[in-house]
Amino acid sequence: MKKCALVVLSSVCVLACSGMVFAQSAAISANVPFSFSAGDVQLPAGQYTVSAVEGSNALALTGEGHKVFVPVAAGQQVSSSAQPQLTFDHYGHHYFLSQIWFTPEGEIATMPKGPLEVKLASRPGSSPTVASVEAQ
Repeated sequence: MKKCALVVLSSVCVLACSGMVFAQSAAISANVPFSFSAGDVQLPAGQYTVSAVEGSNALALTGEGHKVFVPVAAGQQVSSSAQPQLTFDHYGHHYFLSQIWFTPEGEIATMPKGPLEVKLASRPGSSPTVASVEAQ
């Protein structure tokens, strides 16, 4: 329990200390072919739109009948020739949204790890594979 509280506190500190550097990007859309977690919320496979939430360190993730707000750490810059995409850390049967690549701005939004992902990642010999889904 203390470890979980420490992880949550660390995530809050990272988010509080990092400014939102994302330009108010046009929304991107992707068809995610598997269920996944975004923050602490489990979402089904389907079509999703991701957009910046003005004035906050969060992104809105909207799908059929679902809308969640996901806190993000201020991103890195990548080549503007990179394709927009959603990347997921994959442990066994669990997928976790880990990054959203916006272009042409060349910005990457990084999601903090939720408690389940932290637990799975801490298991001996546990190493995620990365799955990417192209976005438009």
